[in-house]
This record gives sequence, structure tokens and C-alpha cells, in this order.
Amino acid sequence: MRDAIALLRGWHPALSKSELISLVPEVCVNKDITARMIQITEISNSADLEQTLKISAGIEGILTPGKTTQWEGLESLKQCITSFIGANDIPHGSMKVLSWNHGGKVLDFNHQSICEMIGGIFFELGAKIDLHAPDNIFSVVIDNETLTISFGWLVGIGSRFKGQTGNKATERPYFKPVSLDPILAKACVNIVSGPPQNDTMVLDLMCGTGGFLIEAACSGRKVLGIDSDKWMINGAKQNIVWALEKVGKRFDESRHILITGDATNLEDYIGHLSGKGILSVVFDPPYGRNSQGTIEHLQLVAKTLESLQKNATEDAQLIVFLPCEGAPVLIDREVTDEDDFTFTYASNDEVYSMIGKSGWSVKARFFERVHRSLGRMIIHLTISPRD
Repeated sequence: MRDAIALLRGWHPALSKSELISLVPEVCVNKDITARMIQITEISNSADLEQTLKISAGIEGILTPGKTTQWEGLESLKQCITSFIGANDIPHGSMKVLSWNHGGKVLDFNHQSICEMIGGIFFELGAKIDLHAPDNIFSVVIDNETLTISFGWLVGIGSRFKGQTGNKATERPYFKPVSLDPILAKACVNIVSGPPQNDTMVLDLMCGTGGFLIEAACSGRKVLGIDSDKWMINGAKQNIVWALEKVGKRFDESRHILITGDATNLEDYIGHLSGKGILSVVFDPPYGRNSQGTIEHLQLVAKTLESLQKNATEDAQLIVFLPCEGAPVLIDREVTDEDDFTFTYASNDEVYSMIGKSGWSVKARFFERVHRSLGRMIIHLTISPRD
């Protein structure tokens, strides 16, 4: 079987890899070539795959088939690509060549020259070149640290990226300074939800201004948002209506449900869920100045997890954010027990003990640095086996 290469964005490759595995479950990872180039078994292009990659936060695309080599000069690359073209069919329709970097500029690697050279090879083989609206794109990507080159037929949007709505959180009609980064929100929604064709409902238990819900709704998913503050619920609805309009969609009260309520008593809201039950959950509990309740932070999380565990399906996926003390940037891999991270409102042992007692198991952990003295632990949980 031939290989394919998954290309990840640089903002958080570890989260992006998790997003890839969730969004494209048929992916079988062979090895990490670099932090942003992942060798996988070849997967066939399809309309579903194209649509899935369009809603991703951290996946530039998949080169399928794809190949890697080391940069040793233009002539060496030409020979390698010529050999690749000879061994693989050229897709029907028009094409163009697209080239970009992972990281900074690489000396002696000129993207225009690369594209012209490869385009010339295809032209000589009878391919129709269309630089404006091609049916197919042959891509070449170089990693500036390792000088690794990946190339092949691209499925996805490449290095171009504007986010799901093409807007920042500050542009929403109802904005708070603590609003979640849309790219991070999108990645987390995709990790817990899987392919959009699953048509699962995304549940945000403490939805605030609707950061997670916006990304879920704009990708075509059903959403249920709960918050104890009615003003946040009103603001979240304004933001979702606005965001859907930006992508040519309309707010649908049967698919986009917002409730003022208590996340620690989910039994009250089961009737609002789709027939598949609680499958995909995200929440970012309030803390510090943003917390207006009387319940202590860790206790709030514990009660919410316990309520979820009782009402969620056995294959439910959950991501919860917990504040951490500031730490060095860690984006190329998952967090391990050896990493020196300290939760803000409880010891590490207390946090992980609470998660276990609440009936959940840690699947993966990621770290996002907010600023020098504050970070977020992004914890991906699954339900522990029930008795």
C-alpha cells in the first residue's frame, strides 16, 4: 500500500494530529516525519474527505499519494518527483503546482522556481495547467528545520486559512475579553465530534459567549449550550446567529438550542438532546474573576463530570479546560506525567483523582500557553468502564 502525508498547521501540531485522527478515523498513522508532517497509509480522495478537511482547524491537507525526501538541490528534487510521477497516475482534469514552507524561509529553496520546474514536467506529459481554478493541486512543502520535503496530490486547502467564519472573537456582536480563540475552539469540537457526517450534537455545559458552539454550528453540527447566566445565553445566541449568517446559514431553534441552567444537573436537559444522546462534550469552567458562582472550582468540575458520567453514552468524548501555572510552550506533543505542570486551583494528584472518581479516564492532555503566568491544560476524557 502506498503512503500519504498529512500536513499540519504550526499553531499546535499536537492538537492538530489528534484532530486528524478524530476527523478522519480511517487514517492509520505510520510515523511522525516532523511535528507537522505525518506519514499515514494512503486514503482515497472523496467528497466527504474534502468537506471534512475544510472544517478542520489544524490540518493543511493530505498528500495522497505522497512521498518525502531531503532537500539536496533542485536537480535532486526534480529526479525524485519525476520518479514519483512515473509511478503514479496523474488525476483527470486540470492542475497547478503549489509550494510553501513549514517554518521560516529556506535558503536556496525558491518556491517559484520549484513550481515552474514541476509544472514543466507535467506539461511535457500532456497535463493541462490552470493556475486560477485547477481541478487538482500537486503540492511541495519543505520543513525549514530538518529540510524534509513532502510532495504529492493535495486534498485540503493547503497553507491558506481564515478560520471557520473568517472572523476573530473580537468581531462578534457579544464579546468578552475571555472569549475563546476560534481556532482552538474548532479543534476541540472536531476532536470530540469526529467527522461532520456523524451528525452528533455538541454539548457545551458552560457556554459563555458561545465560542465552542459557533464553530460546531458553522460546521453543520447540532448544538446544545447551557449556562447559568441568562445574559451569556442571550449573548451566545447573538453570536451564533451572526456567525451562521457569515457562512450563509440560518439559526435553527431545533438544531441550535440554548438553555439557562445548571450543568451539574443534566437530567433536567436530556429531553433536548438528539436521539444519539450525549456523545460530544466540551466545556471551559469559569475561574478567577470570571467565576461568579459560590461553588469552588474543582468541586464545580467534579459535580459536572459526575452528572455527565451518569447521562452520557458509553462512547462519549469530552474535552475540559483547566487553568495551569505558566510554563514553557509545548505544542509539538502531548503532555506526559514527566512534564512539570501545576494546576492553579488544586494539586495534580487532586485533579486526576477527581477525574477518576467522577467516572472518567484521561485519553490525552495538551497544553496551551495563554500568557507568561497562565496556561490551559486541555484534557481529553472518555468514560471509564461502568459496573
